[in-house]
Order: sequence, then C-alpha cells, then structure tokens
Amino acid sequence: MRKGWIALLIAAAVFGGVYGYTYMTDHRSAASLSAYCNIDFRGVRSADGTVREATLSMRDFRYSPAEPGQTVTVIADGREFVLDADVSQQPRAWDTSMKCTNEFFLTLPQETLAAILGAAEVRVRFTYVNGDVIDLPLDAHDLQYWKDQLH
Repeated sequence: MRKGWIALLIAAAVFGGVYGYTYMTDHRSAASLSAYCNIDFRGVRSADGTVREATLSMRDFRYSPAEPGQTVTVIADGREFVLDADVSQQPRAWDTSMKCTNEFFLTLPQETLAAILGAAEVRVRFTYVNGDVIDLPLDAHDLQYWKDQLH
C-alpha cells in the first residue's frame, strides 16, 4: 500500500512539473516582440522604388494546441491598426521539442506604414482562441530596422 502512494506521488510530481514547464513556456514574458518570437519585416517596393506596402511574418512556438487568432494589431504611438492575417499551425513535432508552430503573415497598408515611420513606439498584439494575448513592443533596434525598410 505504501509503495502505491509513493508511486502516485511521484507520478503527480512528474505531471505537475511537465504541466508547469509547458505553462511557463506558453506564458513566458519578454521585453520585446523579437525576444518572444521569430519576426521578419520587409518593405515591398514598386517599380519606381517607392515602398507601397510591407509584409510581416511571425513564427511562435508553443506547447498549447490553441489555434492562433485571425487578426494582428499593430499599434503605433497608441494608434491601432487591426489587420487580417494569414495564419497556420503546424502540429507538435519532435524537431520542435513537441511544440506547435504558429505562423502569422500579414500585409501592412500605406496608412500603417506612415504611422510606423513617425512613431516613437510600435507594439504588435496577437491572440489565440484560448484567450492568450501577446502584446509586445519592438525594441529600438527592430523599430529602426522597420523604419529603414520603409525608406
């Protein structure tokens, strides 16, 4: 009987440890967007060399299988731009340490680009259907890179 209780306690500790680790990974904090997930921002130029739009792709790795939301909000000095995103989720795989890969791809229109160029702070917010909200600023280096892409 005593061995059964010990085995139960060990199993509960292991389960609690794994749950705690995956919860903390999915709810991790970060100082900036690029510290939280992989991002790629590109200015798209027309034939005459002017930037007509920009693209943003983000890749977030999480243990939670919750689906990503269909919109991403870009906030430039408090002004919000809610943009439709193409999203996809790759199921858990051994090569990503059993994490789901969530990808967001969106095109930023001219109005958003003008706001980014003049902004002192840019934040990006995206959500998951389970209620998780990720809302992080760009760090100074990334903000300057984005502005350089738009010149």
